[in-house]
Amino acid sequence: LTLLGICLFVVVFTIGITLIGKKFDRYFLPAYAPFDIIAALGWVALVNWIRKRKLTRLAKIGALVFLVIIIGSQILPAIQTFPYYFPYYNPLMGGTKKAPGVMLIGWGEGLDQAARYLNEKENAENLHVTSWYSLGVFSYFFKGHSRNLHPGTTINTNEWKSFNSSDYAVIYVYQWQRKFPKPVVDYITNHTPEHTIWINGMEYARIFKIQNVPQ
Repeated sequence: LTLLGICLFVVVFTIGITLIGKKFDRYFLPAYAPFDIIAALGWVALVNWIRKRKLTRLAKIGALVFLVIIIGSQILPAIQTFPYYFPYYNPLMGGTKKAPGVMLIGWGEGLDQAARYLNEKENAENLHVTSWYSLGVFSYFFKGHSRNLHPGTTINTNEWKSFNSSDYAVIYVYQWQRKFPKPVVDYITNHTPEHTIWINGMEYARIFKIQNVPQ
């Protein structure tokens, strides 16, 4: 009865979260714990079933290999996306190729890589870089001076001056998905970035040298 209740909660919650207009993966987090319980009970039941069966030695080895493969299939995606984990998307639902087209992605993953790339530049300590999520996610790793890119849809004159006076700009996936701020994204993404950051097959950040972008 308890298991039935857990399953019912997962089904009802999934239907409810699917019907709402605004969709973010974090909204589905309450269903993960019940899913884990259901999966654990299923694996325990399977192991107990195997133990009770009078199987040949070869069959037992085969069952053990099967379990190892199943466990490995759970571990492998975690290894592939380490150390971020958010960039994992169910391959049965289209995976990383489908995800950017159906939902907003990016919680700062990869900005540490962008910072480390820029840290390799000559005189990096004196560079001025405009970046999305600059305060914390980017600035924590960057040696130089970071400037936050305005999160709204518009940008004023002073913000334009700050952007244009930067040495580099780091444009994040969340920005070109939502066009934030639209004038900057439209202005700069028509040009070839100096470097791009990819995670698990998805492009997460583009690094532009401002001097190479026509003013």
